[in-house]
Amino acid sequence: MYMPGKDLAKVEEYINKGIQSLEALAAVGDGEAMRQLGYIALGFYGPEYRAIELAENWLLKAFAAGCHFASNDLFALYQDSDESKAKHWYAEAEKHGCRVVFNARYET
Repeated sequence: MYMPGKDLAKVEEYINKGIQSLEALAAVGDGEAMRQLGYIALGFYGPEYRAIELAENWLLKAFAAGCHFASNDLFALYQDSDESKAKHWYAEAEKHGCRVVFNARYET
């Protein structure tokens, strides 16, 4: 990930330390840490981190660990590829009172 005016090696070092810290938290069941690892795997920190299957896995684990906000992310992940899964996660976000996404197609 290139950041103008920054030492690329230092940026990578900090990102990797952050990932290690999140992985340690996820290993003891921290759902929000799992969700953040899902974000990283979606490529939000640069395309070199993009791994969609890994992102899906982390987001599903996050939801199972009680981080219901991950249902929004799972909806966003599926909305253009799997309507059944998108509908499910949209409903889960609504059910848990944490829906921040909106798509008129999925309103009941």
